Amino acid sequence: MATPRMELPSQRQPFNTEDAYLIRAMAQYGFLRWHHSPITTRSGVPIHLEVCGREDLTDNPIMAKLIGKRMMGAVREHQRPGDKRPCMIGIPTAGTALAAAAMHVELAKRQPMTPAEQGMCYRIMREVPRAHGSHAGRWVNGPYTPDMTFWLVDNTITSGATKLDVAARLEEDDYPAKEMPHIILVDR
Repeated sequence: MATPRMELPSQRQPFNTEDAYLIRAMAQYGFLRWHHSPITTRSGVPIHLEVCGREDLTDNPIMAKLIGKRMMGAVREHQRPGDKRPCMIGIPTAGTALAAAAMHVELAKRQPMTPAEQGMCYRIMREVPRAHGSHAGRWVNGPYTPDMTFWLVDNTITSGATKLDVAARLEEDDYPAKEMPHIILVDR
C-alpha cells in the first residue's frame, strides 16, 4: 500500500470545537455505537466500538456535511505538488456515502462552477462486479484516468483485510491501488 500521508498520532493536534461537535453527532446519530458485549467484525476481530456510516450518515445531512467537510479538508491538506483533480472511491458500502458527502460539501462551497473549475468528485465501487452494461465485469463505475488523483475512503480500519481485498479489485480494474492514498475516518 502507499506510504501514509497523515501525521503520526503523536503529531496530531488536540481536538478543536468542530471535532468535538462531530464526535458527539457521530454518537447521537449512531455512527459510533458502543456494545457492552463484544461483536465480531468482518475480519473476525471482537470489538466494543462499532463504526457504522450507512443510514446513520445518509439519513442525517448535518452529520454528513460535518464529515464531508472534515474529509475534504484532509484531502486538501495532504495533496502533493503535481496531484491532479481529487477523486474519491468509497470502499463499499460505508465509504461510498463518505465519498459522496465530501463531494457534496465541495460542490456547495464552489457554486457556481464552470466545467473548467470542477473540484473533487467520486466514483462508486461495487460489492460485486457489475453484471451488465458498459461497465460489465468492473468493480468501479469508471476507468482509471491519469488526469485524477484517486483517494480510497472508508469508515474504519480494524485489521486491514478489507483494504487489501479492495486493492486487488482495483488492480483488476487497472487502478494503481498500491499508490493511492487512503482516508480512514475512524482508526479504532
